[in-house]
Amino acid sequence: LEAGAARTIAREPGASGKTGKVRYGWVLADHGRPWYGVRTDALTMPSTGWRAFDGEAPAPSVETFASMEAVGLAAADRAIEVCEVAVERGDWHFVRGTCDVALETLEGHAAVRSASSLSASAFERRAAALLERRGASAARTQDFRSALRDAVAALELSPALAAARATAMDAAQVMLAISECEASELLEAIGRGFILDRCAPLRLRPVEQWIDEVVCVAESREAARRR
Repeated sequence: LEAGAARTIAREPGASGKTGKVRYGWVLADHGRPWYGVRTDALTMPSTGWRAFDGEAPAPSVETFASMEAVGLAAADRAIEVCEVAVERGDWHFVRGTCDVALETLEGHAAVRSASSLSASAFERRAAALLERRGASAARTQDFRSALRDAVAALELSPALAAARATAMDAAQVMLAISECEASELLEAIGRGFILDRCAPLRLRPVEQWIDEVVCVAESREAARRR
């Protein structure tokens, strides 16, 4: 299995230095140099028993998945767990970066999702959680437009996310200099599935365009009040 142009994981034959007998093993290599390996005749990649060759010790453990979809979901779950710890220590830049990577991974595996409702639900639940956390971290670092974008996208996928709704309200009030009542009115369309492209839920351009429209409405109302 190729992981990029340079790194490979493959089952390779090798002759024993003592007996000359050919045995097989799994090798993780970079540009042809073996970083880690494990000797086994198994046709499936083992999770333990790896040794370091040219790679730095300790050798990694390996986790296998039944599908590329499962890889994306597992990466999202781990990112969410890591973000919870980072939130406790207030490391908002780390939270944002971690969510960026996890969302890119999810998006990369979106094309291999099965058509089952369970698969779609699992994908959207994780995507919403990551978007909510990234939006909260953006708000904490004063990037209110990004905070609003991510909170809106999270609510489009999971309308019951109270934390995302709070982030959207706060971000709208600060960004547009409006009251809580005005923000609630402007954002009433959120969570109804009309803003986000559900066929490509992690491509947020439609949300950006919707925010532009909200900004125009808010500016028009402010201009009318000043007349």
